[in-house]
Amino acid sequence: MKNVDRDVGHVYEQYHSQIKRFLQSNLRSNEDAEDLTQETFLRFQKHRDSVDMAQSKNFLFTIARNLMIDRIRHRKVSEVDPEAEVDDMMDPVSSVERQVSGQQEYDALCAAIENLPPKCRRVFILRKFYHFSHKEIAEKLDLSVSTIEKHLVAGLARCQAHMKKHRQSGEHEQ
Repeated sequence: MKNVDRDVGHVYEQYHSQIKRFLQSNLRSNEDAEDLTQETFLRFQKHRDSVDMAQSKNFLFTIARNLMIDRIRHRKVSEVDPEAEVDDMMDPVSSVERQVSGQQEYDALCAAIENLPPKCRRVFILRKFYHFSHKEIAEKLDLSVSTIEKHLVAGLARCQAHMKKHRQSGEHEQ
């Protein structure tokens, strides 16, 4: 067995029960917690080459939390109010418009992030999407915490400016 496989097995043994308890306490469902625990470790295994094994606990809990949020959102979407009128539930034009608008916002944000300088983009993604602390990012990228903070401020400012331009150009089209 390769060292990486041994490391992943060790991480599984070390954190499986913690991840499962975390999910059970938030989801209140043993079945969902078990499913998401398994999915957490599958995703961890898939991305193990890009993860510092010393940071594996943070990465695992981030994966588990994101999966849990997705599951909760899915539950809310699938809930139906039995008292609601069919006409109230069906507004295809506004629903399609919202979906298109949401996709355009997402695309604009992706473009904004993509246009960030490489180090700034990496810091921004580690903080905003993987929820690493400033200190963890500094250690991972071998930079000072103040440099990390500067990259985050610059990245956020650039993304906000890009999104503002995107929204203003969208208003002129309507």
